[in-house]
Amino acid sequence: MNGTTHKCGGVALATLTVVALGGFKNISIEQGVMLVTGASFGALLPDIDHKGSEVGKKLKPISKFVAKHTEHRGFTHTLVAALIVAILSLGGIYILKNFYTKDITSRVAIGIISGFLIWIALDTALNSMRPKFVHNKKIKKLLDLEYPSLIVLMVLCTIFSNMIYNSLDIFAWGVTVGYISHLLLDMLNPTGVPILYPYSKHRISVANIKTGKHEGIVSAICNIITIFCLIILFS
Repeated sequence: MNGTTHKCGGVALATLTVVALGGFKNISIEQGVMLVTGASFGALLPDIDHKGSEVGKKLKPISKFVAKHTEHRGFTHTLVAALIVAILSLGGIYILKNFYTKDITSRVAIGIISGFLIWIALDTALNSMRPKFVHNKKIKKLLDLEYPSLIVLMVLCTIFSNMIYNSLDIFAWGVTVGYISHLLLDMLNPTGVPILYPYSKHRISVANIKTGKHEGIVSAICNIITIFCLIILFS
């Protein structure tokens, strides 16, 4: 699956999660947005084992290291890897939240870290979408989130650090949800993924949807699920 399809899958599973949690009666709209934002990033994260992927281009040092030690659709496409990502995400947020004391230093720290995470999430999502749907050069340039936008996001996240503080856990869970959606979609590929490694190295495939073929149908189904969930949430 390409980045666009994975992004659609991550958002679909995230909105399904919001519905499953009882909708906006149990979580705020801001938390729902953070969940979807985290999922859009997490949905691309398993492909960090491929230096040419969108997330690989943004996190080059990490991608280079991972690609050197594992094959594409190898360890990063397992439940163990998803568990590690969940632990690192939630553990990192736990440490960050314990550091937060509402003084200027911690507010700036929250702003810098959360701004960077949201910038990465939005940039990878927009880049995965751009080649397929956008052809105008000016619009393409507009969708490129360069470093000035990173600074703007950090400043905004610092200003609204109190609100972001209450949604950081949700963002981490969103990354995990998106990660799992990636594994599920790649199981539709005939190559499959070793999702049960190290218990089994067998690559599990449940369909014959090849990369570059019929992915539009998968994206459409994911988008329909998202729209259906949004109708439920806002009805």
